Amino acid sequence: MAQKIKSRIDARKLTNTASGEARSFQGALRVTRHEKGNWFARAMLAGLGQIHLEGKVSVYQMPAHTLVEEFDLQKTFAWGGIYGASTSMEEIEDTVADGVAASVTRQAHVAPKAKS
Repeated sequence: MAQKIKSRIDARKLTNTASGEARSFQGALRVTRHEKGNWFARAMLAGLGQIHLEGKVSVYQMPAHTLVEEFDLQKTFAWGGIYGASTSMEEIEDTVADGVAASVTRQAHVAPKAKS
């Protein structure tokens, strides 16, 4: 998960315009809940077999290691039917990683389009 967040931040940093002097930051991720749920249960009925991802992200300005931002992660996926059954924990992690990257780089987060 941390690697996904880092690669999304790096990709988003390329689109930020430089202003002022360069600063260095370090992020810390603490995952407190990571449940893949059950795809079959999600297929049977919405609300069953839920996917849960929870944690905390801290951003520090370096080299002083000063906390500049901290926020909680909390994502629950509980859709049912074919959509629920076909959605994986990896897709949820990708969505969360992009949301974190958007917050850290101060860019807009655009949720991925629903599957067809």
